[in-house]
Amino acid sequence: MNNYAGLLQKFGKIKEASIYCKKALDIEPNDALYNGNYALLLEKQNLIEAEFYYKKSIDIESNNASFIGNYANLLHKLNKNNEAETYYKKALEINPDNAEAYSNRGGIRLAFKEFSAAINDFTKAIEIDPNYARAYYGRGFAKIISGQKYSGCLDLSKAGELGNEQ
Repeated sequence: MNNYAGLLQKFGKIKEASIYCKKALDIEPNDALYNGNYALLLEKQNLIEAEFYYKKSIDIESNNASFIGNYANLLHKLNKNNEAETYYKKALEINPDNAEAYSNRGGIRLAFKEFSAAINDFTKAIEIDPNYARAYYGRGFAKIISGQKYSGCLDLSKAGELGNEQ
């Protein structure tokens, strides 16, 4: 049933996918993957309900960096940035090669005006994935704000070359 929900999601039928995913959860309520997938679908509809299902997926499978990272992303959307930063840290402890988590945490640190820490996180993301345009964009923005205009412009240019459309 969950595979069918995945197909529906790929074709943009989020509401229908959510229905099938919920049916799978009714059968297997303690399946971490079903809870995580359902939360991901709910992000497009109801952030508060998505938060519940992410928490449940993490309660079931506490060492899943993907669930933890997705939950951190949701917390960031909900402007719970202190909590999001904590969950990015947990995700990175489990999977230190997660460029997206470093980049996302860099974005939070940028919002906190922790420019040096943000630049470090964006740099780590770039070291892991040298073609990660979003990390170049974030680092460039952080550098410009912190007074490193030339270097920041180089990063923004690189982000543009790689296809970042921000």
